[in-house]
Amino acid sequence: IVTDLAATLAEYPVREVPPHRQPMAVEPLSGAVPSHRVADHLRVGAVLHLPVGIAEPDRAVAGLDLHPGEHLLVAGPPRSGVSTTLRLLGGLLRRAGPEAVTVAVAGPSSPLRADASHFDAVGEHHQLDQVLELARRGDGRDWLVVVDDAHLVDEAGALEVLARRPGRCRLLVGGRADHLHGQYGHWTRHVRRAGSGVLLSPRLDADGDLLGVRLPRRISVPMVPGRGFAVSRGQATLVQVAGADLSA
Repeated sequence: IVTDLAATLAEYPVREVPPHRQPMAVEPLSGAVPSHRVADHLRVGAVLHLPVGIAEPDRAVAGLDLHPGEHLLVAGPPRSGVSTTLRLLGGLLRRAGPEAVTVAVAGPSSPLRADASHFDAVGEHHQLDQVLELARRGDGRDWLVVVDDAHLVDEAGALEVLARRPGRCRLLVGGRADHLHGQYGHWTRHVRRAGSGVLLSPRLDADGDLLGVRLPRRISVPMVPGRGFAVSRGQATLVQVAGADLSA
């Protein structure tokens, strides 16, 4: 049987082949995101939503969801932006609870000292024993305690009790990721339990364990200061943390 190929093909409609799609081009995130870019995304309610920074690749504002009694951890190597992130989140938490008593546990070299006027008490841990004990006992008010260089605070006392039984106190804790990994009995393990926080310039194969998530093994952008993963409810989002205007 001889088939007329041209006649046979003519019986079928011609399908248009769509043009080849190029991979989506993603411009690297800027290393400078001012705090006002995200501040208006703060949402206060039964679940507190704290905006953290700009996400890659969709450039949406990424945030953390905190339920009552949950704390936050910010971890990273030196000069990765831990203190700047504490200042951003501390400012947002103060906005969320403007009547709360705010305390900063910070050494003399901590950038939090530059915000001393925003806190009701600022000092090293041993200098704030009575203040933290008052927070532990409770006095009918809400409390926010921001701790910089938490890996250096070993005899935590009231801080550890607040981490385990927060009552009306929320802890915002920053420290070096490599030190926190090796301190299995450290009081910050209670802060990490909620799995909420920011991992800056992380070791992709290890640091996700601090907040109970698995980080991607490869990323396409360099880890500049302030870049890392916002971790909330088991999800990790690559972000450039806001607060470039707070880092001076």
